[in-house]
Amino acid sequence: MKKQAAIILLGLIIGAATANLFQAKLIDELYLENENLKIDLYESTQRLNKLEEQLETHQELLIRDIKFNIDIDLNSFAELAIKNELYEITSELIGEKINNLNPYFIYRMLEGRIIECNEEQRYKLTVDWIIIAEETTISVECISVDE
Repeated sequence: MKKQAAIILLGLIIGAATANLFQAKLIDELYLENENLKIDLYESTQRLNKLEEQLETHQELLIRDIKFNIDIDLNSFAELAIKNELYEITSELIGEKINNLNPYFIYRMLEGRIIECNEEQRYKLTVDWIIIAEETTISVECISVDE
C-alpha cells in the first residue's frame, strides 16, 4: 500500500513538473506582453501630458493680414481703389481668432457689394474663394455696373 501511494505521489509530482514546463513558456510570453504594454502605456501617458501642456500654452491663431486677389479687366487705378475699399471693409477682421470666424460671414460681407471708384466707375463684387489663415486671402471678381 505504501508503495502504491508513493508511486501515485511520484506520478503527481512528475505530472505537475511536466505541466509546469509546458506552462512556463506561456507564462514567459504573458510576462513579456505585460511589460510591453506597460512601456506603451508609459509612452502614451508622456505624449498625452506633452499634448495637454501644449494645448494649455497654445495661443490661438489670429488673422494677421488680408490679401486680395482681384480679377478686373480695367486699369490699375480702379484696382487700387477697389483694393483700398476692400481693406476698409475687412479691416475689422485683423486680430480675430481664426477658429471663431465664420467664412460665410466674410462671403456675405463682400458678395454683391457695389464699390464706387469715382463718379463714373462702379463695380459689383463676386467672391470666388476665401482662404482663412493667419494671412487670409480673398479672391473677388469685379464686374462693371452700368448706370
